[in-house]
Amino acid sequence: MQKPLKPLKSYSTPVVLVGGGEIAWEQLHLICDHSYPIIGVDSGANVLRLNDIIVDAVIGDLDSITDLATFPQTMETIKISEQQTTDFEKALYTIDAPLFICFGFWGDRLDHCLSALHVLTKYRGQKRVLLIDQADLIFTPQKTLEMEIGIKTRFSIYPLKTTNFLTSSGFLYPLDGLTFEAGKLMSTSNETTQSRILLTTTEETKSNYVVILPNSKLQSVFDWLRK
Repeated sequence: MQKPLKPLKSYSTPVVLVGGGEIAWEQLHLICDHSYPIIGVDSGANVLRLNDIIVDAVIGDLDSITDLATFPQTMETIKISEQQTTDFEKALYTIDAPLFICFGFWGDRLDHCLSALHVLTKYRGQKRVLLIDQADLIFTPQKTLEMEIGIKTRFSIYPLKTTNFLTSSGFLYPLDGLTFEAGKLMSTSNETTQSRILLTTTEETKSNYVVILPNSKLQSVFDWLRK
């Protein structure tokens, strides 16, 4: 199957994507309380079924699904057979939504983490994605970052492409005027010194980086991303 020229499904609300990796269950249940559509991404559907979470749809090449016949008949199945992309990317290009909240794609395997970073780089500025694992969360701001996240919060930045920071406030190590680029400069384990932080970039590089925070900050990040 060729990659579709436009999404096959559109949602007006955030959607939850669940892959087959390790899941931060406390955070997933927090998001599930909002009753957003839940999409099993290939073997992620198995994980959801085993934990009695209703799956609205399953997407992927479906080579890791255990007995589709045992899933509810109301579950939509979208099979995409091409093998040039991961199932995570298949879900992103198949669905149009204001926000993707993603579990099971990050954390327990380095190759999966690198693959997810590749997808975030490819779709930066196009898809708003929040990835959550057992320790961290990672997201692409795509706009001026002004958020309440509390004092002494670990705050890391990884540049997907060259990123030019203009101003910052609320950080132990200021970022004013710095240019980040993979292999040259990034920021690991900075720390907030104020409850409210501010970070601005040039307009053309606003989608070129990801922020990594403790997953305990999920509610603050989730609320900000929905604005």
